[in-house]
Amino acid sequence: MVEECEVVDCEEEVFKSVSSSYAPLIQQLGLKVERRGKRIKLCKKHYKEIRKVKRKIKRTMF
Repeated sequence: MVEECEVVDCEEEVFKSVSSSYAPLIQQLGLKVERRGKRIKLCKKHYKEIRKVKRKIKRTMF
């Protein structure tokens, strides 16, 4: 059985999982997540989106 991305209405295969501390960042993108535990499973598309935003935030901090 293939695991699916935990973003609501996304049926892509899981690429990576991130800590639940990413939840506010995910909400900032306007995505809703079906939380099941300490980690959030994401497909490649959503993982890339989150990585981009996190990189922008890091750049503006320093």
